[in-house]
Amino acid sequence: MPRAKQRNFLAFLLEQVALTSPGELFMAWMLVTVGFAVLYFGLSFVPGHGPTVTSQIAAPPLVRLGNSLYFSIVTATSVGYGDIVPQGFSKILVSLQSIFALFIFAVFVTKLTSHRESVALEEVRKFTLEESLHTLCEELFITRKDLDLIMHAAKNREDLLEEQWGDLRSAYKRCQSILQTIPELYGSQEYGTAIDRKREELLLAAVERTFQRIERLLEVLNERSINWTTHEQSFAELHGLIGVTNGLLVLWRDRSPHLELEEITELIGGIREKSMDA
Repeated sequence: MPRAKQRNFLAFLLEQVALTSPGELFMAWMLVTVGFAVLYFGLSFVPGHGPTVTSQIAAPPLVRLGNSLYFSIVTATSVGYGDIVPQGFSKILVSLQSIFALFIFAVFVTKLTSHRESVALEEVRKFTLEESLHTLCEELFITRKDLDLIMHAAKNREDLLEEQWGDLRSAYKRCQSILQTIPELYGSQEYGTAIDRKREELLLAAVERTFQRIERLLEVLNERSINWTTHEQSFAELHGLIGVTNGLLVLWRDRSPHLELEEITELIGGIREKSMDA
């Protein structure tokens, strides 16, 4: 067989083994064991080629069948008590069975270990996801509180202090940073969505409340005739926040069609219009 075909066959074999479940591997091991037991039973009737019971020269067919099954199991498990020994052609079968059985058993153990590791990794992933969601929602809550303080100051002043303009800029920037981490919760397109639907809806609600607060703050600034578009740094960060959110909306529409994005889309549109009209 050419080397290219050998490599293709080996790759195909390894791929099939990777797709096989532990239960299927165990059944394969049992079938191999029973199959070789049948071969040993057949060779037991051929003088000088079948496994021989050292303490018994001849035995009835039923006993030979039982001994053949026992010998096959002992060979497959690499125990080798020595009470039954192969001879003649059965030595070749024993060698082949040992190779097959050890290979299947090794893959079986690897599969079980891999499954336990996958379960452990899934638990870690869930814990990390919970922590990430908690942190995101907490950061958005802190951002809303900062916006409330700026809104309160705007209601009692004709203009914001430079420190408060800096706080507004920081709030917009922090919100950008928070929203930029949300796509990490979704994993890759190949492995599907990591975050579940209920938590996803809670996260969307937190984002919507934050933009509702931004919209309300801009309304207060307009009511107090505070021209927030002339403060270039905060105005630039607000536009950057809108751009990040639009990218997030694209992700949500692609990966989570069940989400109701009408409200957040209207909020973003309303904020953009206020920035253009101001």
